Amino acid sequence: MNVRLLRRVALSLAVPMALLAGPLAVSSAAAGPAAPGDPELPVSAYYTGAVPGTSASALAAVGTTPLRCDDNGSDQDLTRDEVISRARSWLSVGGVPYSQERCYRNANGDYRTDCSGFVAMAWGLGGRGDEFWTGNLDNRSFPIARSSLQAGDALLRHTGDPDENHVALFVKWADADHTRPVVIEQTGGDIDSTIERAWSSSYASSYTPVRYDNIINGNFDSFDGDARTDMIVHAGTEVSVRKGGSGGGFGGGTVATTGWGRYHGMQVPDGLGRVFFADFNDDHFTDMIVHHGSDVSVRYNNGQGAFDGGRTVSTGWGRYHGLQVSGGLGRLYFADFTGDGRADMIVHHGSDISVRHNVGEAFDGGHAVTSGWGRYHGVQVPDGLGRVFFADINRDDKADMVVHDGSDVSVRYNTSGGFDGGRTITSGWGRYHGLDAPNGLGRLHFADYDGDQLDDMIVHDGSAVSVRLNVGGAFDSGRTVTSGWGRFHGIQIADGLGRLYFS
Repeated sequence: MNVRLLRRVALSLAVPMALLAGPLAVSSAAAGPAAPGDPELPVSAYYTGAVPGTSASALAAVGTTPLRCDDNGSDQDLTRDEVISRARSWLSVGGVPYSQERCYRNANGDYRTDCSGFVAMAWGLGGRGDEFWTGNLDNRSFPIARSSLQAGDALLRHTGDPDENHVALFVKWADADHTRPVVIEQTGGDIDSTIERAWSSSYASSYTPVRYDNIINGNFDSFDGDARTDMIVHAGTEVSVRKGGSGGGFGGGTVATTGWGRYHGMQVPDGLGRVFFADFNDDHFTDMIVHHGSDVSVRYNNGQGAFDGGRTVSTGWGRYHGLQVSGGLGRLYFADFTGDGRADMIVHHGSDISVRHNVGEAFDGGHAVTSGWGRYHGVQVPDGLGRVFFADINRDDKADMVVHDGSDVSVRYNTSGGFDGGRTITSGWGRYHGLDAPNGLGRLHFADYDGDQLDDMIVHDGSAVSVRLNVGGAFDSGRTVTSGWGRFHGIQIADGLGRLYFS
């Protein structure tokens, strides 16, 4: 069974009547009549605060045409920012009049002016713009946890009762407890137009959160917010960034911060700690996380090519610089375990791996998610079998556990509460545990090189860096993207100048 079919099954369980009531879903290529419209809903039951109105003159100024709507081509791959921009294009004209019998055309296509037509427009769905209703949007989306909602996702309700069917585009949370969503929607009743407004928590709870199949979680975890992995070079005291480009390879690089000569690891003479790179605050830019002695601090990316002065977010980690360090108990990783866009702290302590969730400039008390990994602190450690990484291999926004065991690389998918039993995805990497390992040729990294939401395998082999693209459960044969990095396998290596990161 393929992934999309599994998603359909999951949604049918989440909203049991969705596939039992109403006509069969219409594909984008179908030539039949327009899909049934979704009726107007009253506004007063679910809005909080005053209800904004749209003037009759403004609505009259927006030109619409009778059904049928034109063909909009193929489904588009859109970033979240693009989805919200498209949605606001109906707001920017003062609102589009609600109707199940009319279409509205702008630069984003020609779509029916009811709630489903509006969401279809925002998502860039192909086919005729009147082919969508709440009974078939699940053919282009899949259910997600409420806690995973991000801008550009949707809240869908299809119960089989025409008076209850509705869909709205999620924008953000209106409250710190994440119970009241702010949405953009096409609604009738008291409004009869396009509006952006907060729902009450009780009303929102009757909807299923869903995510468009082709959404690009772009603007995520890259230094300049363009969704493509950048190469970060820690050379001596300087940290510079070489930006990934759409044509492949990396740019010439610019210095982002200096003064980090003693942060190449505690195993290095006079070392004070090390640095990591991840999106800590869900602003779509890679931040610098510093493990200094017992403290962990974060320096936010200012979006202009540099980091700020930083703040401490956790303490008590002086013995987590690696088992190869005297008195070491384990090591730290930073990756988004929960799928909320913020890097969590993953602690590898002895044989256990636990997660401390990012709660905003701090982490919670943590909980164990898997055990039995006592020999996976690196092959440089006595009796070491390999090491672990954390990366999103299956495009669900949550970090999976990647295990480099001898020559094999396997992945254990994130199940929210832990990881599954795993499967091997590539082999032949026995000499890529680092140049400081016996007969080592290089090392592996995992990051989304091409911006398709799937983390790829990046191989630093001698002086060359190559990329093997994730093709869904495996990696392709690869291609070299940059060279001249033979002295950047860590300064613990003879003649080493620094090391590389990919984020």
